[in-house]
Amino acid sequence: MIPTSPLTNNETIPGLIPLSKLRADQQGVVVEVCSCPLVCRRLATMGIAPGTCVQMLLSGRTCLIKAGRSRMSMRCDDLESILVETI
Repeated sequence: MIPTSPLTNNETIPGLIPLSKLRADQQGVVVEVCSCPLVCRRLATMGIAPGTCVQMLLSGRTCLIKAGRSRMSMRCDDLESILVETI
């Protein structure tokens, strides 16, 4: 089962930032995906799940991120629900 969180967009967890806030070339580890189970499952199939190391390759309205050996382009707004700890 993929963990989800009841957090709303206005709540934060100390020490964690949304994936969308990483700067270009900055890395982080996914700690939590704060979304509905369907979105969590979809992200997990794309390789984005708790424990995954991610890197922001290009930031902006559309972000290019690297998760494992995969690279993907996602809207910045979609990355708000993915909380990471920077490394």
